[in-house]
Amino acid sequence: MKADMRLRFSKTGRARFMSHLELLEAFRRCFYRCALPLRFSQGFNPHPLLSAAFPLSVGYAGLDEILDFGVEQYAEPSALPGLLTSRLPEGIAVHRAYIPDTPTSSARWGVYEIFVATTLPPQDFLALFGSPLLIETRSKKTARQINALPLVRAYDCESAEGGLLCRLELSVREPALNPMYIMRALDSRAVCAVTRRGFLREDGRPC
Repeated sequence: MKADMRLRFSKTGRARFMSHLELLEAFRRCFYRCALPLRFSQGFNPHPLLSAAFPLSVGYAGLDEILDFGVEQYAEPSALPGLLTSRLPEGIAVHRAYIPDTPTSSARWGVYEIFVATTLPPQDFLALFGSPLLIETRSKKTARQINALPLVRAYDCESAEGGLLCRLELSVREPALNPMYIMRALDSRAVCAVTRRGFLREDGRPC
């Protein structure tokens, strides 16, 4: 029996430096090793129905990421976390598998925790949000300046050993906001460690 399924997984340690395409390939190989037959799209160029929502930038950790996939034959969800994790690269661990009852588009905000190696006080970070938060976004062809405040749901900051610990809830749907744009507005030279802890719905409920 065919089924659409969803995984919640973490991507930490060395796996942080895998690209989005490398991550999908790792899962595809893992499904093959576990003899789980992925469904394929129709048409002249079929591809496996495998999609990791809201890609992480290379170097970012994720503690509750989402991956959707289709299988030709139903698999018992409770058996998948251990089976898949044992065959995935170091740093990728599946924590839950289930049949989804909502689309990934129900996620509106990403919850980020960022350690910033800086001597600036927390007040400097909080002050960024007291007026239009102008940041420069870049693509391969263009650069533009936008006010990022409408893409921020919540923010907080406290002192930590060696720097600041910042927390942000940012848009993950179009337009999505990469937390690094905000951190560069704070201190363009600072070294940051970014972890996405999960997702929220439009109303702030966990997704």
